[in-house]
Amino acid sequence: MAEVLKASREKKLELIFATAGGQKKTIAIAQPKEDVTKEAAEAAMQKVVDAGVFTTAKGDLAGIVGARMRTTDLEPLA
Repeated sequence: MAEVLKASREKKLELIFATAGGQKKTIAIAQPKEDVTKEAAEAAMQKVVDAGVFTTAKGDLAGIVGARMRTTDLEPLA
């Protein structure tokens, strides 16, 4: 039996970093908590920058640009 697709809404938390090469790098987090604040996101981002755990083709993560919540509505075709 075929799977029935339902309308749904997806949210992703996008963390936008500055790289050492002067570019931007976005890391998307699926299924974030609903009550994430700017302060909490930026505090977590600073820990990532300080730990130096990510390297990109554009250079190491060097700073915080910002964070945003991306919401996507998914509607199956009839």
